[in-house]
Amino acid sequence: MESTAPAINAVIFDVGDVLIHMVDRSALRRWEARLGLQEDELEREVFHSPASWRAMIGLATAADVWMEIACLYRLHANEVCELARDVFASEAVDEQTAAFVRSLRPRYRTALLSNAWPETRQSLLERRGLGAVTDMLILSAEERLMKPDTRIYHLAAERLGVAPEETLFVDDSALNVEGARDAGMKVVQYTTRADTLREVASLLR
Repeated sequence: MESTAPAINAVIFDVGDVLIHMVDRSALRRWEARLGLQEDELEREVFHSPASWRAMIGLATAADVWMEIACLYRLHANEVCELARDVFASEAVDEQTAAFVRSLRPRYRTALLSNAWPETRQSLLERRGLGAVTDMLILSAEERLMKPDTRIYHLAAERLGVAPEETLFVDDSALNVEGARDAGMKVVQYTTRADTLREVASLLR
């Protein structure tokens, strides 16, 4: 007799480039021109800097990240504050995706799982209004673990009260998707909103 796959009882979504996207890069382009950077290089310098990696496992703060950027480009305090504002002002919540995620409750347990700096919870819940979208928010800096470490996926499933095999995970990063697959979860790699939500919906039938 053939065994059936466990039913999906929980869905976990990444945040960056899934629920929140860069929608206006004009200010970033001006900063790149000012700092002598190539297109899209500024985002890499900020979010993939050594300080940023430390911050994502709770060993540094946002202030440490911006201090590193300030030192690297010889920016004054007011300039790096302006840069930080422009970086985050260029992002916006994809309200259609957020509405889809919200609609999964209460039939499914849901969570957001993000590699993020220590200060991110307040920003996502208050500034971005994502507090009511899912049952919980799990951040790498608070857990001292980050994707694609399989332990953070297991932790997320445990918090949701489900087995990894009962969980569907959605992320734009192939590396993070593979980490979730290795942890035993079903996975969908985010491409476009329409294609991704269609694929998720088909798996939840």
